[in-house]
Amino acid sequence: LIKLADSNDVSEWCKKSRNLIQRDKSLLFSIDYLREIIKPEFTDGIVGKIVVASIGYNNVRNEFCLVVMDTAHVSLLMVLPVEVTQYLDAPYSTKGYEIPLLDDRIINFHSKEFVFRARKISGHDAVTFLGKKQAYFIWDGKPLYFDYND
Repeated sequence: LIKLADSNDVSEWCKKSRNLIQRDKSLLFSIDYLREIIKPEFTDGIVGKIVVASIGYNNVRNEFCLVVMDTAHVSLLMVLPVEVTQYLDAPYSTKGYEIPLLDDRIINFHSKEFVFRARKISGHDAVTFLGKKQAYFIWDGKPLYFDYND
């Protein structure tokens, strides 16, 4: 039996496709897995590494992410909370240096809002991750400057 699809069928197909595309990527890994990959002794290629996107010139903000899954061309990144190591304009707290946090507070970031897919581009000596309209690079471990003043 062959049925001719109408606009209602097409609308339903589109709705199902959108739901699949927007599914919660944080469901692909567990909290125990997160705890494992942030350990200093964990080594599995790029998984467990921290990447960062620094945006702005006068107004500078950083977004640190943990690489939670990795394939040849795509990685899954999770945004990390940050800790300020030094304020440069006390008492205003609008500029200084910050680092990502890698303790149990990351569990609060194990949700749909903070986990996203990034395209991975491997160069001669560097890897770039493109996601959320930003370029992320492997973090060198040094505190990064931020400035929320415009």
